[in-house]
Amino acid sequence: MNRSTPLAVVLCLIVALVLTVKIEEHRLNTERSRTVVAALAASNAAAERDSTRALALALLGDSLEVVERQVIQVAQRGDDLDAALKRERKSRYQMSLAVDSRHGTSLAATVHDTVHDMRRASFQLRQPPYTVAADVEMQEHPDSARLSLTEALDPIHLDARLTCAAPDERGIRTATVVAAAPPWANVRFDHVEQSPDLCASPALMRASHSNRHFPQLLIGVGRVMNFRGLASWGLFVGIGTTLWG
Repeated sequence: MNRSTPLAVVLCLIVALVLTVKIEEHRLNTERSRTVVAALAASNAAAERDSTRALALALLGDSLEVVERQVIQVAQRGDDLDAALKRERKSRYQMSLAVDSRHGTSLAATVHDTVHDMRRASFQLRQPPYTVAADVEMQEHPDSARLSLTEALDPIHLDARLTCAAPDERGIRTATVVAAAPPWANVRFDHVEQSPDLCASPALMRASHSNRHFPQLLIGVGRVMNFRGLASWGLFVGIGTTLWG
């Protein structure tokens, strides 16, 4: 019997064992990836059903109203605005802001202007966020009136931030956009989405890392060397995997 035969058998067994292990690892990684994808889909489904809701935070008192909405975590696709900016978009938060209407009355004493034969009155009304100043002139002959009105709106200070929750039992971190505004400003989130890598869920990171190292079947033709050290042309079959990167 050729002395190289036992060694060849051992090497074949080693290659078969390594290939079996690598295939099993790939199968497990694929199953984990499917589980992670399903977990992220469940989180996004909850985000789709979510709506803008107010938070009761006593530490802020009555000076601010805080609202939030869960964010959908999906890969971002650029639109015309992104193309014009020549930048990569990572998130998109659409919101609307409305200011409540106000109704109020103000009393002021009238002054008789004998020179111009009219009565004048000045009104000042302050109802946050509105500051109203009005001057009224009423002529006696002919019977007419003139109103001069100035209305100012306070600046709307809006504090918006992205928050990432702790990983759940599936390793997914939910993303939530939070906004704080004056109580007279109604903030509503319409559509909010962002790239999954912003909150960097551990499950997604593990799945991405494992998918970069799955084994690949290699088939080729080239110069091969036998156990005697003699080289010749031949067909080779093996497996390969990424070691870094």
